[in-house]
Parts: sequence; structure tokens; C-alpha cells
Amino acid sequence: MARSRSRALSFARPAARPASDSLRPVARAARLTCAAWRHLLPAGALMAGVGLSAAAWAQTPAPAAPAASSAAPAAAETTLRKITVKGRGEVAGKDSLKVETTRIGKGKQELRDIPQSITVVTEKLVLDRHLDTLKDALKNTAGIAFQAAEGGEEDVRLRGFSLQSTGDIFIDGMRDPAFYERDSFNWDRLELLRGSASMLFGRGSTGGAANQVSKQPQLVNRHQVDVTLGSHSYFRGTGDFNIVTGEDAALRIVGMTHQAANDGAGNKIDKDGLAATYAWGIGTANEFQVGLYTLDNRNGVNYGLPWLESGVAGANHLWKTDPKNSYGAASDRSNGGVDYLSLLHVHRFQGGGELRSQARVANYDRDLRASAIRFANATLQPDGAAVTNSTFSDATVLTRGNNNKIQDMQAKYVQSDYSNKFNALGFKHEVLGGIDAAHEDFNNFSATALTKARTTVGTPNDGAGVDESLRVISKNREFTAKGMGVYAQDLVQIAPMWKLLGGLRWDQFQGDYLAVAASGNPNQVVNGVTYPNPCYVPANSRLQRDDSLWSKRMGVLFQPTPYSSYHLSYATSFNTAGDAYQYDPGTSNTDPESSRNIELGAKLDAQDGQSSMRVALFHSTKYNERNRDADTVNGCNYVLSGQRHSAGVELDLSGRITPAWEVFSSFAWIPTAKVDESTGSTGTEAVGSRPGLTPKLSGTVWTTYQLTPRLRVGGGVNARSSDKPVGLAATSPLKAPGFVTYDLMGEYQMLADVAFKLSVNNLTDKHYADMLYRGHYIPGKGRMVMFTGTYKF
Repeated sequence: MARSRSRALSFARPAARPASDSLRPVARAARLTCAAWRHLLPAGALMAGVGLSAAAWAQTPAPAAPAASSAAPAAAETTLRKITVKGRGEVAGKDSLKVETTRIGKGKQELRDIPQSITVVTEKLVLDRHLDTLKDALKNTAGIAFQAAEGGEEDVRLRGFSLQSTGDIFIDGMRDPAFYERDSFNWDRLELLRGSASMLFGRGSTGGAANQVSKQPQLVNRHQVDVTLGSHSYFRGTGDFNIVTGEDAALRIVGMTHQAANDGAGNKIDKDGLAATYAWGIGTANEFQVGLYTLDNRNGVNYGLPWLESGVAGANHLWKTDPKNSYGAASDRSNGGVDYLSLLHVHRFQGGGELRSQARVANYDRDLRASAIRFANATLQPDGAAVTNSTFSDATVLTRGNNNKIQDMQAKYVQSDYSNKFNALGFKHEVLGGIDAAHEDFNNFSATALTKARTTVGTPNDGAGVDESLRVISKNREFTAKGMGVYAQDLVQIAPMWKLLGGLRWDQFQGDYLAVAASGNPNQVVNGVTYPNPCYVPANSRLQRDDSLWSKRMGVLFQPTPYSSYHLSYATSFNTAGDAYQYDPGTSNTDPESSRNIELGAKLDAQDGQSSMRVALFHSTKYNERNRDADTVNGCNYVLSGQRHSAGVELDLSGRITPAWEVFSSFAWIPTAKVDESTGSTGTEAVGSRPGLTPKLSGTVWTTYQLTPRLRVGGGVNARSSDKPVGLAATSPLKAPGFVTYDLMGEYQMLADVAFKLSVNNLTDKHYADMLYRGHYIPGKGRMVMFTGTYKF
């Protein structure tokens, strides 16, 4: 069935609209609200700046629970509410760098009871370091690398393994496909689970899973407005409003508007977002929640810079140019976003236990028009020679390519998770169990090429563009993915200091691919001989596949004190051939890849509960990696013959060292990473080589100190050792050099409800390769100076 494109693209609407299109009128209303928000927020910021100081920070307590009567139902309700409100009293993400509990393991659990590494980036760290996007936040953890794909998020590497966009990124524990550039404005925190996690989430990678935790309605009136001005006409405004509407009901509205001529790495920024969540029955036996979220990106895109002398060992492969320079066409853009409606019901049983059921209907879309920058042929260069470090100059001629990604998806997700603690058969049990289902309808579109003007190194941002309306847009493929999973897990205390964990999950995944337009050429030429192309897919043909798989998770925990927990764990994961929403004649006949992760680790808390340290030794293996057959004639035949592994050490520290000194640090050392087996076909990495996007050392440190009751200062370091792109030939000398960047911050609490903060990111304006690809790299953000005003009321 044909579907209409949202936002930037115009296609005729079909006679029968998909069920998820019912979201569109609501989403349009939300985007109109965003537009109004954009104009109102600066005015509110001005009011804050000129001294709305008379209004004190309103610490309005939650309404007191009514006095218990003699009626049994009322007494039971009051008791249950007290228990729940106490749980909600945990420190919010904007108040601390340290957390104690998580829901990334489905039910609410203490971090010390999860035998797997978890790094948590709280809202406080997001605000202190200006981590506006998912990519920014992930870069402030360890063991992360990015491939310079379309938009960057499609291939995030964790521990050297791809964090699959369609299987490993979540919002509140539900799948969130990567077809848009995510913003952090509605986060309470970002949770990064390291290692295989298919037992919890279904299809996914060896690397782990990233869970975006949304801000929740609270039973306290509390509001905050933040406005930031900075380099390159940077403006970002956010507002967070929590309104108590009844004894057990509240509304939380969070809005964002963000514009910048340049983000420090050559990208224009123009986006708005709005999240509204209403909850009632908070703290009672039955809690309900309905939420609407919309994010609209109209950004620019810097596709990257070609490597200098990529084939010369020891050469300087990076440009000597300002990181903010962009050489793409003025018409390049990265539009898109998401609209979704979510529903939640939590039932708390009288005897203990919780059943948490949620559903989400979402529309995702993306319209990327970019220019891959390459050095022009030698005949077009001013000296008639190929570009080298010695000939590279402002006069060097560059070409612009046509790199488009136009797609949309309508998705529906439902899941229900049960958690409980009880005694049985002489042991204490903490059980989790649940079921989830997903239905995703994906559409991909092709766009005709346009001729773009060449430019030179000395003329960045030259204003030359093309008329994008001249492109002919047509759908070239559809993919319908259906998934269902059932899981159960039990954490059993077998002795005062010992716990055993066991979990099992069964998944079924069905993929249905329709080639609307023909894919590939019907014939291929190999060594001068013409053969039928086995990868050719005729127009209007279908490819289908059905997979059923089991995932396992096991662990043992030793907890000698309330402040220490040691674990040894084993977990598996799998990737299906349909994870990228596309099949060819080879992948449609290829079984899923499998992976495993073994980890020995510890979580150690200070006795005052103010700081926490995590350390882990890990060994991760993908042991039947999907590779093309080396047979050049039958190059569409895939075999599960690849194997690679990585092993290393991770260390995290977060919390308060003293009442005035707060720290967040994350460090990874991966001394061992190796391709163990490979077919050796084009695009695969050589046996014995270190896989690309697996730096040996990476890490970040952020620390702040409260010098006086009003003045807080901070500083941070981000570092990564040398690295290389994925898929290089064994003889390629190409490497991206390591780098270190420095950040500084000073915050002054002028009044109880008004604060000002000055930040400088990338203090030395370092030019470094942030995201890597075989043909180019994307520079990291250059120096950014930002001034933030915060008003709480």
C-alpha cells in the first residue's frame, strides 16, 4: 500500500490511510505548539534574565495523603501510596551524576543486582556538558566509536561491535528505530547496557543497548527554563513544566527549540521538540499515563572530508582547516523526525509485584540530501597533479556528490512486563517476565541525481546549491517487519551473600521485502566474461524470511556487604538478515548471526552512598558473522563463516567524592580485538587484523567543584587513541590519529531561582576525526563558547 510522506516530501495520499496515520492530526497540532513555543521561550528567558527573582524556587510538597479511615479499602490504598511515593523520591537525573536503580532490565532493579555493565548519563551531566543529541551523549562514555554513515547514528560501535540502529536503541524500554537525529531535551537519563542483551530486548548486537529514559510527571509543582546563547548564532531554549492537577495526577510538558548557523562541525541546526505526558493514579494500585512526543529536524549536514594521502604510511591524513568549515552544497539538508503516541498502565498487586504494560504508535521520517566531498581529478587541480600534503592548498579543487537517504516508517509496539519479589522453596526470588510485539512498515525512496558545482578548499560555505525540487522522487522498496518475544528471568538468593541469575527468551521475526523498483543489474562481468547477476532483484518481486531464536542470560553475584557487588555473567544475542529492512537473494536465505558476551565485574559504593565505581573485564565474540562468499561469480551467496572478538577493561566512577566535589568518568581499554575468521571477500576485514572502529583507549572525565555557595566550576577531558575505518584492505596504512579535547565551565547562582553558566567546549579548537569511513571522515565540533541562563519557579 502506498503511504504519504510527511513534512518535506509531497506524495499523493492513498485512498485508505494506514492506522498509524491517525497520529498525524495530533502531531500537526503538536508542531504548531512547537512553533508558538519558539517565539514565546525567548521572552520568558528575558524575563528570567531581568530578575524574576522575587519568585522563590517553589518546593511545593506532594499533597498529604488523606487520613486513613476504618474502611479497609482506604487503608490499603494509603499504604500502597506511601510505598510508591517513597520510590519516586529517588534523586532525579537533573540533581545528581549518580543513580541507584534502572529499568533497562525491564523491571525496576538496583544497579548492583544486574550482572552486566551499565553506564548512566544523567540529565545533570547532559546540561553541564551541553550534550544536545544522542551522539553527543554517547561520545561522553567510553568504548564508543562512530562510522561516518548517513547521519552517523546508523553505525554506532560499542566494544568494537555495531550498536544496531533497528535493534539496540530504545525509549523507556521500547524499540526506537534510528531514522532521525535524536535530541536529549526530554531525557531524565541515558542508560547504556554493555554486552549482549537479546534475552531482554530480542534482536540486537554484541555491543549492547542504549535506553533513553523520559521525564515523568511528578507530584510536585516544579518548573525550569534554560536559554543558551553561543558561538555561530547558537540559540537553544528548553522548558520543563511539571503541574500537579490532582491528588494523584500530574502533567509534564517539556519543550525545546534550537537554532544555530553552525554547530562547530559544519552543520546548521534548526529543530523543535515537544513532549507532553499526563499521568493519573500516581502511587495507587492502578496508574495510567498517556504521552505525545514530536521532534522536527530541519538541519544541515556535513557529510565529511576526504582523507589526505590515504595510501601513504605515516602521512598526515587530516586537513589543516577550521573544524567548522563545510564544503557541501547550500541546499544540503538533514530533515526528519518522529511523532509518537504512547500509553502506559501499571498495576501494583496487593501482595507485591507489578505488571507494567505499554504501547506506542509512531511515525518516523527522514529526508537527507548530502554531498560526499572528494578531491577532483588531477587534471582539474591547479597544478595538474594529484592532491598530496605538499600540493594541498586553498586552491585545491573539490567535487560534490549526490548522497540521499529518503525513507519513512510507521511502527506499532506493545509490551507487558511483570516483576515481583517473593520467597519460595526456601529461597528469595526476584522474577521478571513478559511479552512484546512489534509491527514496522518501512518505505525507502530513490532520488535522481543533480549536477553540483565544484568548490575549493579556500571557499568553504560558498553558498552554491541546487534546486532540490527538480529531483524525481520514487519509492524503490518496502519492508514489513513483524516480531514477537516472550522471556522469563529469575534472580535467586541462594545464600546470604550469593545470588544466581538465569533468563531465557524466545523470539520470532518475520521479514517481507518488496522490490518496488529493480535492484542491481541483471548481468555482471567477471574477468571479461558475462554472467547472470545473482544479486539482481527484479521489480515487483518479493523476498521473505522467518526466524525463530532462543537467547540466554546467566550470572552469579557475590554481595559481601551492602556496598559491594561482584558478578560473573554470560549472555547471548543475535542479528537477523532483515535488521536493515532489506533483503537480497543471498541474505533472504541466510540464518541470523550469533554473539556472546562473558563479563567479570564489580560495583562498589561509598559507605555514605554518594559515589559509585564500576569495573568490568569483558570478552565479546561474534562467532558466525555474515560474510559474502569469496566466489566472485556467485557473490550474492552469504556464509556465516566470520568470527571476531574483543576483550578489555572498563571503569566508571560517578558521584560525590566530597560534599563539594562531584565526578563522572568513563574509561575503556581494549588491548585485544581481532578478526579471527573471514571469507576475504571485498568489504571484509583481513584475518588477524584489528577491526576498525575499535580504539584501544577511550574515555572521558568530568568534574565540578563548589567553590562557594554561589560559585561552581568544572572541567572535562575527552580522549581517544588512534583508530581506523571499517573495511580497509589489509595493506592500507590509513589511520585517524588519537586526540584529546578539553572543556571548561563556570556557574554562578545569582539568586535562589536564577543561575548563569559559561561553558567552553573544545577549548583548543582541536581539529580531529570524530566519525570515520573508508573515503572520508567527519570532524568533531570545534571550539564552542556558550552562555546559559536558568530560571526555576
